[in-house]
Amino acid sequence: MGSTTSSNLQKRNASVAGQQVRFLDRDPVPVSLRGKEAKLEQEAHRVAVVRVGGIRRHVPKDWLAMKGSLVPDQPTLTLTQPADLDAEGDNDLITQQAWYNLLDTCLELNLSPEEAQEVIAGATGIPPNELDPSRLTWQQYLQVIEQLEQLESTS
Repeated sequence: MGSTTSSNLQKRNASVAGQQVRFLDRDPVPVSLRGKEAKLEQEAHRVAVVRVGGIRRHVPKDWLAMKGSLVPDQPTLTLTQPADLDAEGDNDLITQQAWYNLLDTCLELNLSPEEAQEVIAGATGIPPNELDPSRLTWQQYLQVIEQLEQLESTS
């Protein structure tokens, strides 16, 4: 990455750091995160780094809304929701749409279908010949997103 690009990314991350966001209350966001508030730490092309309930997470940016923004068909966030993050939902299986989003992200990074399969398999620990969207959990999905973010930053 060139120094100008790196400098611009640092400036952008400095301007978003600390902003309050909330998770959308719909698929493909895992149930355990829906509607929760988080603090934005960093953002990249498709991924954001947020702190929710004291835990740092890499999540797709399209799972988030700026706090106070009006997103169609979204209830307003209630202040009575617990701030802590439980693991409930992380082992739920991803949706078909989330699977397609992973594949689209791989294509945007110019990965061939075989390379995409290798990246997903490597991040999840599932053998390539056994990869199937019906086996992938949200925890594994987030691991793949982190791996793709690393690939994006090195390209």
